[in-house]
Amino acid sequence: MTSPQNGKSGPYDTTLPIRAFHSSLQELLESLWPNPLDWRSASSPQRNCAIDHLFRNMQPTQVTPQTVMVVDDEPLVRNLFHDLLTGRCRLLQFVNGADAIQWCVKNPANPVDLVICDFAMPGFNGAETFQHILRMRPGVKSILMSGTIVEEVERVALENRFDRWIIKPFPISLLRQMIDELLIAAKRKSDTKRLL
Repeated sequence: MTSPQNGKSGPYDTTLPIRAFHSSLQELLESLWPNPLDWRSASSPQRNCAIDHLFRNMQPTQVTPQTVMVVDDEPLVRNLFHDLLTGRCRLLQFVNGADAIQWCVKNPANPVDLVICDFAMPGFNGAETFQHILRMRPGVKSILMSGTIVEEVERVALENRFDRWIIKPFPISLLRQMIDELLIAAKRKSDTKRLL
């Protein structure tokens, strides 16, 4: 686990869709013109017809937005996440751990990419909530938030396998950086599974 101040972010990987398109275009051209020189000598209408055929027969790739689950009993914190994440991902917000766990039980086919839990909540605390969710969504990325002593938060985060932890009040830029890093990691993991 890295310290909240030592995270690194990387660019989003956009090469997979481009490779898929290039591969489809190459296959079409080879089926119409086995000899690459024929493509160069083909008339513009022939080329346009081939390209039209490619676009008509390509299935659009549906991009599913990533899902972030926020579990916090404080309305101000939930409002912050609403403002920060609306339009960037699918946002699920819960006021307690029991509701978040119940949603996971009722929606087993719905992926969750990132869980952000407050530690001190009525009922299940953030660590207990995350352990229940982790059993249903193995490998889900996670952030533990707390307003308690740094050493205590770090201990709880490490013991409960949280990817990151952050102390309230926190700079929004640090929170945004953590979320971006973990969503990128979740996407890479999801893309790798899909390719295998």
